[in-house]
Amino acid sequence: LVGLDELISAVLEDLVGASMREEIAETVCERLGETDIYEFAWFGEREVGGDGILVRGSAGTTGRTFEHVQDGLGDLATLPEQRAVETGTPQLSQPIAGDQSIPEAVRRAAFSDGIQSLLAIPLTYGSSVYGVVGVYATERNAFSEREKSSFATVGSIAGLAITATRNRTIPLSDTIGKLTLQLTDAPDPSV
Repeated sequence: LVGLDELISAVLEDLVGASMREEIAETVCERLGETDIYEFAWFGEREVGGDGILVRGSAGTTGRTFEHVQDGLGDLATLPEQRAVETGTPQLSQPIAGDQSIPEAVRRAAFSDGIQSLLAIPLTYGSSVYGVVGVYATERNAFSEREKSSFATVGSIAGLAITATRNRTIPLSDTIGKLTLQLTDAPDPSV
């Protein structure tokens, strides 16, 4: 638990200092996917104007499981990560092999890769869901309620960081818009 607390603290600290969405994705993936605690992690953003999820990064030993997860992203609401984005709540699957809601190809690949648990964490701020982080582990019951709660906090802080990066880019934009107004049949200005 001490190792997990230190890991979560490090992720949160890095998220607060992130200034770009790419940094947020990289931070979360590297911190979670390149530890001895979890096998791999991936970061996906909600597709603008659509329901899809675009993969923005991954880290760790993904094996064939991640390939099949990416293939499954085309199907709506079949993967825990998609359900996390849809509902705005973390989704837990322990063991993956026994979760009939997960596509068979993903379950088989996870079994083959020795991956037994996954936690899908939505990246939220207020009522907005910006994306998801999928964290995969080799242990059958890798995620306790405490871990699930800690990761929900990571999802909220990541959502806040994404909101902050979006708001920072608005005033720093180098694009200028031009608006031309033309009045026709206007009343006499002297009245």
